[in-house]
Amino acid sequence: MEKEVLRLINSHNGELNWYQLDRALSYPHQYVDGIHPLVDIIKDLEHKGLLRSEGEGPQPRYWITDAGRKLIAEQEAHIG
Repeated sequence: MEKEVLRLINSHNGELNWYQLDRALSYPHQYVDGIHPLVDIIKDLEHKGLLRSEGEGPQPRYWITDAGRKLIAEQEAHIG
């Protein structure tokens, strides 16, 4: 799921917030202990330095970092 999130953010860099990411991924809307799994994925990617968020409130927008772009390029080179 992390790969899909990174690719989507890369293709819409800065244009998507959490809600839009959720809808674009068509991810099953399952909550675990009241928390949506996508939130954890985004936080983990931020912690790893692969994306960054910007904006106040509940709907920040997301940008991919240079490290995130590098990871995507490596993954695509490995697949291709």
